[in-house]
Amino acid sequence: MDILDGDFLREVGIADKSEAEREAFLEHFQEELEVRIGERVTEGMSEEKVGELERVMEGDDDAVVAWLEAERPGYQELVKGVFEGLKAEVLAGKERI
Repeated sequence: MDILDGDFLREVGIADKSEAEREAFLEHFQEELEVRIGERVTEGMSEEKVGELERVMEGDDDAVVAWLEAERPGYQELVKGVFEGLKAEVLAGKERI
């Protein structure tokens, strides 16, 4: 994910950590972000639509984007909101990292 770069690491206060710590943090952050986005995207979907999305996700990223654009208009704003919310949680607990 391109937004998880050096600027992001500095903003959340872990740019000066070891490479292993940065990588572990980024892996955990990305996994949590994906889970939360998945929950929000599928909120209110029928099981049939969730299954359809799962099948589409087995393909390439362009197919996923096209499906989301058709089935979840405004999903990009949803993703941005989830990202900003998770980042705010990290910043609130920054001293514990």
